[in-house]
Amino acid sequence: MRNFFVTPAEPKATPQALSVEEQTDALIASEESFQEFMAADAETTRAMEIAAGLENLAMVAGHVTEARNTDLAFFDAGLGLALVGTGIGTEEIAPGLEDMEGKTISTEAVKETVQKIWDAIKKVIANMWKQIQIFWGNMTKSAPGLKLRAEALSEKVTELGSATAEEKTFSPGRALKTLSVNGQVPKKGSDLIEGLSLVESISSHLYGKYKEQLVKAGKDIDAAIGEFDVASIETARSSLDAVSSAYAGIHEISEFKGVKMVKVGRDTRFNRSESVEAVHLPTDMAIFHVKAPVEENEDVLGRAERLRKASLVVMQSSEQEAKSKDKEVEMEVFATSDVVTIAERCIAICDMVADHDAKAVKAVADNIIKASDTLNKKFKDASKEESGVSSASSYVDSAMKFNIAFTTASTKFEAQVSRVAMTTVRAALSVAQSNLSQYKKDKA
Repeated sequence: MRNFFVTPAEPKATPQALSVEEQTDALIASEESFQEFMAADAETTRAMEIAAGLENLAMVAGHVTEARNTDLAFFDAGLGLALVGTGIGTEEIAPGLEDMEGKTISTEAVKETVQKIWDAIKKVIANMWKQIQIFWGNMTKSAPGLKLRAEALSEKVTELGSATAEEKTFSPGRALKTLSVNGQVPKKGSDLIEGLSLVESISSHLYGKYKEQLVKAGKDIDAAIGEFDVASIETARSSLDAVSSAYAGIHEISEFKGVKMVKVGRDTRFNRSESVEAVHLPTDMAIFHVKAPVEENEDVLGRAERLRKASLVVMQSSEQEAKSKDKEVEMEVFATSDVVTIAERCIAICDMVADHDAKAVKAVADNIIKASDTLNKKFKDASKEESGVSSASSYVDSAMKFNIAFTTASTKFEAQVSRVAMTTVRAALSVAQSNLSQYKKDKA
């Protein structure tokens, strides 16, 4: 966790990749940058938990005017819990704790640590964006090569003319297993087309309507944070509600055409209280739509937290690994017309990936970060002038967390879906190629 405070290295520029070998290298580089992004995302999540724990502890401790031994023991234990796994000892944040007996517990060092964590989070967010840009740079370079493969398949079908297949089934190897949907391996060409059509539909929405929603929501969040009123608890509460309303709706998937979400039963990867729906994709992955329940008497802070927790996430369809992975599987030889349809679907997906541009979303995210910084400064200045304003800190902190939530929502989901899409395309083209090899051109 100490590495979290280390300034990330500048990413190197990614070279153009056009040949087959270079496209393979680009795919590997995109995966490496994605994994680094995911590690930074996990680190940011943990850092936010630590900051929140320390903030809450400082708030409670601040009300203790004559600390007893038990108060100091609880404070020390609270620090220990908040710092689990960081490698940082409580004495580093609260030195001389035993000397505070009978006095007000000093929380200045804790607050300074929280500020350092938030400063570090900002740097990691910047690195997350850099890694996701490297990811997209390499991903978009790999798409044209796959498109050429798909076009070549269509041309091969034309060359074959009225060729016939000598066998009724064939074994495409690992590529077929890669295309499994919720543990079910495709058995015929129409199964492949169905899976590709679903990925194409989701990709079309992802790079179209979904991105538009992100940009609009981002601009609304930016405006709401910019207008945040820290004059009192009442105005801060109302302002936070406005920020939450701006963020609401980002994760709705109901407008994905042709996508039917199914309710997920008991899955230990999710909390029992969460509402989870899923759509299963090729590669044995699924998009999960996760929503926390609305608590009875939910307040403004609770609503903000619930909305931030809502997510669209791509994970393995099931908690258990599909058993078909270790078995040799065959499928029916399918018509050459199905090969053409598969090629068309792959070309459409490659075109969408190649044309993807995250500049508009990135610009909005940058503005949200700037607005959050301005809000933080405005709140600190107001707190110095009027002590009562400090009681609105929880609303200000909650509002600032939306800049991290927006970064995750505007990068992680798109990248996850794109990885599934490109893996699906590569595997589908491989299976289609194997299928065509079953056909022999009729002799004149």
